[in-house]
Amino acid sequence: MSGKMSSLLKQIISSYPHPEKVKIKDITKVGKMIDSLVSRGPESLQVITDFDFTLSKSHLPDGSPACSGPGVMNNSSLMSQDFRDKVNALYKKYRPIEFDHNMPVEQKIPLMVEWYQQRKNVVVASRVQRSQIEEMVTSCGVVLRDGAPKTLAWLNEEKVPVLIFSAGNGDIIEAVMKRDGVMFDNAHVIANFYKYDDEGFVIDYKNSTLLHVFNKNEHAIENSTYFEDISHRPNALLLGDHLADARMAEGMQDPETIFKIGFFNDPSQVEESLSLYEETFDVVLVEDQTFEFVNILLKFIFGRN
Repeated sequence: MSGKMSSLLKQIISSYPHPEKVKIKDITKVGKMIDSLVSRGPESLQVITDFDFTLSKSHLPDGSPACSGPGVMNNSSLMSQDFRDKVNALYKKYRPIEFDHNMPVEQKIPLMVEWYQQRKNVVVASRVQRSQIEEMVTSCGVVLRDGAPKTLAWLNEEKVPVLIFSAGNGDIIEAVMKRDGVMFDNAHVIANFYKYDDEGFVIDYKNSTLLHVFNKNEHAIENSTYFEDISHRPNALLLGDHLADARMAEGMQDPETIFKIGFFNDPSQVEESLSLYEETFDVVLVEDQTFEFVNILLKFIFGRN
């Protein structure tokens, strides 16, 4: 950490039970940003968050990997081994491209679209029904981070709009949130939703433009009523676990303070990637499967401290 720590930042970190997990490159800048968020209060705030491994856990208490949104279908007993083999082959082909720091984003984008289209084609060929997706979610291993339901409830109480971006499937995300009782009216999921035929079978994506990790930002909602509703909220709390998530506020109208918190989930990548996260996010939380830091910050913004 470099710079001088503000009084508010000092209080937040001292209230957080794992200060060793907090990485801040410029504490002077972060202190000023927190002062701005708190002074303007909830009326000026919007929250922009990723879903998989941000709102949800990346690891379970025993250290085993948690399930992601795509994993709901991959791991379901309702799906065939042929389906799993095909989507796993796609994952092994395209996932390394997504995380290749040496490849320009412009080269990655058409490959991400190719990946999502091919995965959708496998889903369509497998004759997946809407009712099956709902059934898969009831027994899936997607677990929200400790404290995340409280976060979402507080944001709803304070009437703070929450924009949940995901390159995954929106039907699954909404089903998980409904399962956990946190699909509040202030929350909006922007993701790749399926289109169904009259019998409830998946036949395509509903949205004309596929969302992937490199284009999920506020440009995606520019022509919506929701975009107009948040136009008077110049401060944003942005939460993500992928370096590209830091761009989710792009397209935001007249921003004043965009405070970016990054969840660094993979300890094996510390030497390779942690410094990139510290460059990209204002605060990086290393191996923290909770929303404790977020909730402490919100207490100050909401005057609940």
